[in-house]
Amino acid sequence: IYVPSTVQTVKSVAFGTGTFSDTVIFSDQLQELGLRAFGYGSTGLNTVYFMGDAPTISDDRIAIDENDAVFPETTTKVYYPA
Repeated sequence: IYVPSTVQTVKSVAFGTGTFSDTVIFSDQLQELGLRAFGYGSTGLNTVYFMGDAPTISDDRIAIDENDAVFPETTTKVYYPA
């Protein structure tokens, strides 16, 4: 996944479905991720690395499910810098 350096926010359900790489690295410009941004019927994204601080998790959807997450259920590891 390539997120241009000018993008600081990925809104809820932005990439609702898709097949993504197994491992993804997000650069430090990403500041906000919406719920289900990558987690609505997607596959891949088993390991996610953030190079900067953990992004804020937001929710701008109309229909809210309290069990929603940002990434697919198959995501097993999320790493942040120490």
